[in-house]
Amino acid sequence: GVAVWAAAGLAGVGLAIVSLWDSAAWRKVVAIIAIPWFLITAAVGVNAVFGLNPTLGSLFGITSTIVLPDSGNDPTGAPSVPLYQSWTAPAGMPAIGSRGAQTIPATVSGFDARPAGIYLPPAALVKDAPALPLVVMMMGHPGSPDGTVISDVLDTFAAQRGGLAPIVVIADQLGAEVNDTACADSTTYGNARTYVTVDVVNWAKKNLHIIDDPAYWTIAGYSNGGGCAITFGAQEPQLWKNILDVSG
Repeated sequence: GVAVWAAAGLAGVGLAIVSLWDSAAWRKVVAIIAIPWFLITAAVGVNAVFGLNPTLGSLFGITSTIVLPDSGNDPTGAPSVPLYQSWTAPAGMPAIGSRGAQTIPATVSGFDARPAGIYLPPAALVKDAPALPLVVMMMGHPGSPDGTVISDVLDTFAAQRGGLAPIVVIADQLGAEVNDTACADSTTYGNARTYVTVDVVNWAKKNLHIIDDPAYWTIAGYSNGGGCAITFGAQEPQLWKNILDVSG
C-alpha cells in the first residue's frame, strides 16, 4: 500500500512539474496547485495504510479528557470465579465504552509524556462496576497515544461478551512523536522505562478500577511499542504476567 501511494504521488508531482514548461497559462496554474495536492493525498494514503493518525485530532495532538468513574481506591484482588462466568450485564449499561485522554503525572520518572489514551469498556461504566483486567499499550514510532483503533476493536469485543473487556491505558513511551527513547531511561530523552513501569502502573492502581493482580495485567505494544512491551515484560516478569508484542 505504501509503495502504491508513494509511486502515484511522485508520478503526479513529476507530471505537474513537467507541465510547467511549454504549456498554457491555465495548465501552469493547475500544475502549481496539483503539486501540494498530490503530496498531501499520498501522505493521507500512507497514513491510512499505517493507521498512524486515525483522526484529525490525533494528527494535531488534540485530545478530549475522559471522565473517570470513582475507583474507590480499594484494591481488588483476583476474582474467585472467572468474571465471564459470574457477570451479568445490568439494565441501562452503555452499548459502547468510553474513550479519551488523561495526563498521568511523571511523579517518579520526571518523563515529559503526552496525555495517555484511556479506554473504559461498558462494564466499567455501570454502578458497582467489577474490577477489570488492565492493558498498558504503547504506540509505534512515530506515533501518538491515541486510543481510537483499540477502542473500536474492544467495543466489538465487549458487545459479544456482555460489556466485558480490559481497561486500556495507551501510554506515551516516546515523549514526542519524533523521539525514539529505545524503551530506556536516558539523559537524552528522559526516563521512559520508569514512566511506563512505575508512574503509569501506580496511577492505574490509584485511579482505575482494575484487578490488583499482575496475572490480569498485560504490557502490549505495536512496532516500537511492541519492542518496549517485550523488553519490559522480560525485565520485570513479576510485574507483567502477559505480553502482547505486535511487530516489535
